[in-house]
Amino acid sequence: MKKIICTLIGLLALISVNAQNAFTPSEFLDYELGSRFTFQADIERYCDYLVNSNPHQFKKVNYGKTEEGRNLFVVIHATEENLKNLQSLRENHLNNIEIYNGEKKSEDILITWYSFNIHGDEASSSEASLKYLHYLASRNTSSSEIIIVDPCLNPDGREHYVQWYSSVQHKNNHYNENTSERYKPWPQGRYNHYLSDLNRDWVWQVQKESKQRLALYNSWMPHVHADFHEMEPNKSYFFPPPAEPVHDAVMPYQKEILNSIGKDLEKGFEKKNWDYFTEKEFDLLYPSYGDTYSTFNGAIGLTLEQGGGDFAGLMYIQNNGDTLTLKKRIDKHFYTVKSLHETAFRNKTSIISNFQTFHTEAKESGNGIYKNFVIKNDVKAKTLALIQFLDNLGIAYQYAHESMPLDGYDFHSKKLESFTLEPKDLVISTYQPKGRLVRVLFEPNTAITDIKTYDISSWAVPYLHHTTSYGVADGFGIEKATTPTENKNESSTADYLAFSVRVNSASCFKFLSEALQMKALVTFDDGTFIINKNANKDTFETLLQRARSLNLDIQNLEKGELKSLKKKQLSYINSPKIAVIVGSSVYEEELGDLLFYLDKYISFPFSEISTDRFENFDLSNFDILIIPNGTYDKTKMDEDKLKRWLADGGKLVLMEGGISISQKLDIGKLPLTNTDEIKYSTDKNKPLNLIQGAMFNTKIDSSSSLRYGLEGGLNFILTGIPTYALGNSKTYFPSIINSSDHLSGFVGKNAKTFLNNSFILGTHFFGNGIIHQFAINPLFRGIMEDGKILMGNAIFLSKPAKPQTN
Repeated sequence: MKKIICTLIGLLALISVNAQNAFTPSEFLDYELGSRFTFQADIERYCDYLVNSNPHQFKKVNYGKTEEGRNLFVVIHATEENLKNLQSLRENHLNNIEIYNGEKKSEDILITWYSFNIHGDEASSSEASLKYLHYLASRNTSSSEIIIVDPCLNPDGREHYVQWYSSVQHKNNHYNENTSERYKPWPQGRYNHYLSDLNRDWVWQVQKESKQRLALYNSWMPHVHADFHEMEPNKSYFFPPPAEPVHDAVMPYQKEILNSIGKDLEKGFEKKNWDYFTEKEFDLLYPSYGDTYSTFNGAIGLTLEQGGGDFAGLMYIQNNGDTLTLKKRIDKHFYTVKSLHETAFRNKTSIISNFQTFHTEAKESGNGIYKNFVIKNDVKAKTLALIQFLDNLGIAYQYAHESMPLDGYDFHSKKLESFTLEPKDLVISTYQPKGRLVRVLFEPNTAITDIKTYDISSWAVPYLHHTTSYGVADGFGIEKATTPTENKNESSTADYLAFSVRVNSASCFKFLSEALQMKALVTFDDGTFIINKNANKDTFETLLQRARSLNLDIQNLEKGELKSLKKKQLSYINSPKIAVIVGSSVYEEELGDLLFYLDKYISFPFSEISTDRFENFDLSNFDILIIPNGTYDKTKMDEDKLKRWLADGGKLVLMEGGISISQKLDIGKLPLTNTDEIKYSTDKNKPLNLIQGAMFNTKIDSSSSLRYGLEGGLNFILTGIPTYALGNSKTYFPSIINSSDHLSGFVGKNAKTFLNNSFILGTHFFGNGIIHQFAINPLFRGIMEDGKILMGNAIFLSKPAKPQTN
């Protein structure tokens, strides 16, 4: 026995030595951390080294791949015993907040999650994560903590930035603000592969990285989540308390802990003579940031911002004369993550207790004015899309099983209305552990005073999905639901001679895209796609099953109906050849929304044309040219060639700043909105002069080919005062808005005066061609159901007949 004990002591001593002697990042990478940016592969290589060298302290969990094939992973740090029992500890944690329904056992382990580098060119934070991981390897780990570190949430964006910077970095560069290392070429490394801002996508999970990360996050539901960023290089360091507006769903205990973290950081920064600021700029309102998503899930969610970013490079001289180096940026993030963890751990009993109460109280009492939200199941494909969204978030729902008269807030009329709850209607209740998140996402209006917010102020899910929806004050209870049984018993494909698909959801264009790529012959009749069995013998069954899987509105067509359709001599929908303008003239995020829609949402082939080559590009092989938002003043183009292509039957889709091409071509010119009284005002950035991501609805003309599936109008988000007015333009089928079309979100008093008769979209004819003009981004962040329908109409459906004029 004595020999065994001595052996065990020796093994423990060896483990301790191994941990204490772990190579630092600088030793392992063979360069001083902060002297250059670390490639993503080397970040992972160092993490693998720590895990393999210290398996009693670390565990690596791969949770997915990026669009470009790089690994997404976290490193979990805990005691050896806790690492062995991670599964049972995690399940007990979820039992205690009633996400799981198992037996509850006492819990005293604080689960913290630290996220680094969600914006690829805010690159100091991944470097800091390596330094922090090494620190964890050399410290005494408490049995009352589990620390999860995600070293890089956006490997594609980071690598894009680091590869470029490494190519222009020189050993003996003299500092100069105008050298090439300050000006990264288009596109920025901030974004992911699809030029999406991943820190706006936590809730919506449009992007692949977000979906995979959130699946892991929701399986852990940490008590604390901190997100490490960088900002402009002349700024110092931001830490909590956050700026106003703070959403009124944020709990007092969350604010209290944030204040404690801030006070401790303040003391440390003062001692080190580091500049900082709090309660400015970075608020807690928009629910799809890393800090707000975790906050609305009960955690202590916070953002940390270090001055630096892509422009700072390895060294930057600030306005105050201080030299900001990458090493200093690393050191501040490193100090901050240590300090906030110490504060959180000191308050762990309170955090754990309040975290549990956050969820159990919501399940018992609900939350908000409207305890239930009813979604009418009148468009099943929209209901399916909403269910997938709820499932990804871990939000429970149920289907109504019987009819019931109710009173509720009608999202369309914006009034209290009587309606009937019917079987198969969807009910999302706040009486569930994630009830507070439900309230935040579904409530029609976010409480916000006359104050500037960092992002949009309107995101009500019933408006985003444009469903017939009601907010009901009464409770129904909640249970997990399956798909309605009516969708499970389908007739055999042998019973079908043909079927039609009514265009009433964005999923219809997923279906159409797949059908056209399968070389299917699809005809169109006033809002419906028609698939004939005789014309599609090899693909008919596959297409019908695909339409069913998407929950599309399918009708079996009988012989008599087919004869009637033949008499109409319907034309086939042709598979369009699409070109998209890209390049330095184009705004990245809006382009990214479009590229994602084409490449991932409808998965339809397209070609990119660089603005540098546009003048000499042969358009004759393309049917559609899409010009996204951008600044095209200096873009060279052969206007005569473009007009000839258009007159011969080409289709131009101009989005936001792309409408300036109409001015260049002198076709469909629109007058600009005159906002000089705001533009030149010293108060131009004050809320009264702003539209802060507000939601509107505009009607689509009944003769426009853009109208299908949008009978209730187009819901869209405005992030600023509309750029164009209708004026005396000869636009056909114009859609305009007035202040009365406002659905929700913040519109400043002065900004509101510019809304009346603002141009939103319209169509122009030129020879056999057509120009669709969108003064908005209908594909905003990939979250607008109506925008996807609008874009599907614009791409796939033929032009309408030009109205006759006297």
